[in-house]
Amino acid sequence: MRKSVKLFLLLIVFALLSAGCGVSREKLAEKGIYTEIYSPELLAKRIETAALKGEESFRVTYYGEISDLEDLADMTWETGYVNNRYVDYIEAEYKEFDEYVIADYKVHLMEKELLDGMPRNGDAIAVHMPDQQGLDNCVTDMMERRAECARYLLDNSSRSEELYDAVNEILYDYQNRSYVYSYMVDNLSWTITSYDDVAELELAPVYRDNVKIPGELPRVSSMTEYVETVSGLWNQNLGAAADVVLEGIFPTEDELFAALMIAEANSALLPCEAEHVSYVKYPGDGERYVISAELDISMTGEEMAPMGRELRDKVTEAAAEIMAEEDDDEARLRAAYRAVLKAARYDDDIADATKEENITDEMRILRSAYGALVEGNTVCVGYAKAYKAICDYMGLDCMVINGKQDDVGHAWNGVWLDGELYYVDCTYGDTGGGSGYFLFSGEKLEFRDYVIDEEYGLYGLA
Repeated sequence: MRKSVKLFLLLIVFALLSAGCGVSREKLAEKGIYTEIYSPELLAKRIETAALKGEESFRVTYYGEISDLEDLADMTWETGYVNNRYVDYIEAEYKEFDEYVIADYKVHLMEKELLDGMPRNGDAIAVHMPDQQGLDNCVTDMMERRAECARYLLDNSSRSEELYDAVNEILYDYQNRSYVYSYMVDNLSWTITSYDDVAELELAPVYRDNVKIPGELPRVSSMTEYVETVSGLWNQNLGAAADVVLEGIFPTEDELFAALMIAEANSALLPCEAEHVSYVKYPGDGERYVISAELDISMTGEEMAPMGRELRDKVTEAAAEIMAEEDDDEARLRAAYRAVLKAARYDDDIADATKEENITDEMRILRSAYGALVEGNTVCVGYAKAYKAICDYMGLDCMVINGKQDDVGHAWNGVWLDGELYYVDCTYGDTGGGSGYFLFSGEKLEFRDYVIDEEYGLYGLA
């Protein structure tokens, strides 16, 4: 019994003496060398952190010898969602010093863009609840980023066998509830893969052509606001589809077409008249929905671009000259009237072709403000659009009005001055009417047999 105790004590003393021969971690730290004890769990965490930060390499200083490090080939670091899903392989280089090893690791990732696109909660990937709100957030985030493929983590702590069915049901329901989805996405497929207490939801949408992300869409809550927004978009984008969110207003098909006809007439910076208007209404959520309105124009946007620049230059030049010379609104309205009459000449050939419904593509160019201000040949609609374009630049409230005069199709302008509505007809002013067709009243409008098209009831004019 005494020999055994002696032997045990000798072993302890020997161990302490042996330990004293090396340098402890504390001693290394005093020299500014901070070390860690190797473990597969530590390495796995470091790899995951590097992957989440997008770092391709990292360094760890271990206390011990190279022989103390586990062989990477055993893949003991390959634990957890990130390392399993996104880390392809690891390379390591070691430098051995007395009592410690510096290990330089290189991390080779797969599908880095998808990993970078996953929403974060601090330094970790966000985990969504697999309920309606959680999944709505996932799909909405995907669309806002217009991601071609997106992945999200769902809480799977209960490891429910019904998870896939529940997700399917909610996502199918989302397609019928979301006005943004119906506008942006033509088709959506998804897969769910379980990783212990989390499940990965992968979404693969097929987007409709030329759609915009939700935040880029203008929103309107009245039909007059809709008309002004659409005409503004057509002016800006040379007739490209005008996609607008309607909130709390539900026009009939006739009302929509009426609004779009007014919008086309008031797209004064388009250098070519449109032949038709059309729209697509995407299903909504009961309160809001998207309407995409298009113009049928014989020219492409690329073809119209240089003409559009010419027209804008003419409008800018005329308006800048007027604003430099005139201070009050009435004087500026009159100067714009004179500028249009000076620039344009009435073209009987286009007028005859219009009556015969035999308008050529070239004539549609002349039936615009471009025809009036750049080419110098136009008809009533070109006069009216040219006048509106100059007034708009000066911030004067003006619109193009379509209707009839003496039972013949005609276009002229309405302007608001000091809160009162007046009318301006550059066409008749240029063909013999003179100043009598500048700022005339509603009574004279009726006396002269003008009849405003009924769609202008949107503005209380018809």
